[in-house]
Order: sequence, then C-alpha cells, then structure tokens
Amino acid sequence: MAIAVIMITVGCRTHKELQTETPEPVVEEKPAPERLDTIMNARYKYYSANFSCTVEGVKVTGQIRIVHDSMIWVSFSKVIELGRAVLTPTRVKGYAKVVNKYYDGDYATLSRRWGIDIDYATLEALLVGNCPPNCKREAEPIRGHDTVYLEYKQKSGATSKDRELSLVKNYKSKKLISTSMYSPAQNQRLRCTYSNTKDIEGRRLPATIGITLKNRSFDTNTKLSLEKITINQRESMPFSIPKRCKEL
Repeated sequence: MAIAVIMITVGCRTHKELQTETPEPVVEEKPAPERLDTIMNARYKYYSANFSCTVEGVKVTGQIRIVHDSMIWVSFSKVIELGRAVLTPTRVKGYAKVVNKYYDGDYATLSRRWGIDIDYATLEALLVGNCPPNCKREAEPIRGHDTVYLEYKQKSGATSKDRELSLVKNYKSKKLISTSMYSPAQNQRLRCTYSNTKDIEGRRLPATIGITLKNRSFDTNTKLSLEKITINQRESMPFSIPKRCKEL
C-alpha cells in the first residue's frame, strides 16, 4: 500500500508539472525561394550539323563541326565550296576562294580592324543555344508567365571591356529563347533567337537560329537553318589555306 501511495503521489505531481509546462512554439520553415536564373545548357564533346542561310541575298549552305572548348570548323558552299574557317580559343583562320583572300589572326585584331567583338567560348555557346560563359548577374531575374528575363555583365576576351547581356529563357524548359549582347567599346549589337528545338540524344538543341549583327562594318541579319544535327560523334576537320590566296 505504501508503494502504491508513493507511485500515485509521484504520478500526480508529474502530471501537474506537465500541465504547467509552456509548450515550445512551432516554427514553420519557409520554402527556399525558386531559382529563376537556372539555364539548361546542352553538354557535349563533339557537335556537327549541316546549315543553310541567306546573307545579303545570297543563299549558302555548309557544315559546322565543333570540338567543345577546342575548335569550331565551318565550310561554306554554293554548288561548289566557297571557303572554310577554323576558330580556336586564341585564333581565327579562314579563306574565301572566290576572292582568293585569307585571314589568320587573333580576336583582338578582329576587334580593331572590323569592330567585331567576339571570343571563342561565347561564339560556341551562341551556336548551340547555351548561356555564354563568365557571366555575372546584374539584376534580379524577372518572370513573365512562361518566360524569364535575365541581365548579365560579361568580360570581353577581345577588348577586356564588359559586355551587356540580356537573356530570355523558357520558364519550364529552362532553355534560352534569345541572347542579346551589346559591346559598348565597339558599339556592337548581336542578337540570336532560338526556335524549332530538337531532342538530340537527350539534349535540346535549336534547329533554327535568327542572327542580327550591327557594328561599324556590318549591318545584317540572317536565319541559320540546321539539319542532321549530331553530337558526340568525332569528325575530321581538314583545313589548309590555298597557296594562291593572299592575305586579307
């Protein structure tokens, strides 16, 4: 009986203490804010495609071959081959058979002579619809229903000055719809719009690229139509400047 009384007494005291304890406040964790600046870039080692476009009323066809971060090879044709170009991270080489001229120089020379502000990594990204590298966010992303607007600064490899980039991406797919690049140092405006995307081995790649370029040497626009796009299949990139060509 003594043991029972002690147990009842302790139990009542414990119950009383529990009743008088102040409950801990419940803190609701807020979900992390949605990342609107995520862009779905296509990853690949090798890329190739046939293309067609019309420049200044002249329709040309050709091929583009890319080794990621290493080389871009382009061949231009109109019934017969008109010329070729090879671009690497440090140099641009190309020739035009029609005028028997060739160019072999770096990107800084392109900028000084013709006002073309471009670098290898940015050009490669533009050709496959990826976000140009080394971009620093300049403003908070803005969502407009199915699209997201992004503002960046990017250091130019050719002029060492900042470029201004305005990107528009699809909210759901996170793929770029357009890239607009302004280079104040050269007063150059370059815009690429992407459409007709296709699934190539699980990567979404544009099959149509609208291109508008305006600087002191060019004021032109064209639509690049891409066909037979393949990735991760290595192809040769033969290039040599014909002996009869003279330096541009």
